[in-house]
Amino acid sequence: MSRLAGIFSVDPSVITYRVGRMERMGYAQRTSGDADRFVTRATITPSGSSLLRRGRSTTLLRAREHFFAHVPAEDLSALTRLFTAVAEAGRPDPTRRLG
Repeated sequence: MSRLAGIFSVDPSVITYRVGRMERMGYAQRTSGDADRFVTRATITPSGSSLLRRGRSTTLLRAREHFFAHVPAEDLSALTRLFTAVAEAGRPDPTRRLG
């Protein structure tokens, strides 16, 4: 759970709350760590995976309709390079500990 908090750059309590909500909805499951009882692992359930796949395709479709449809084909490779560079520069360090 703390690793997720690091990835999303939020306080661990935020992740605990969100995963708890997803767990109540049947999209996630929490389990205790094997060796360390203070470690909690969050895993996605089959229902959560299905929702994620549906959401991903909907998001991609909307991005194509509202954004990429207005970009000339010859500019798409430059745009891809730009977005990739920005994403890599802004990717949080999952090993970084918060506060």
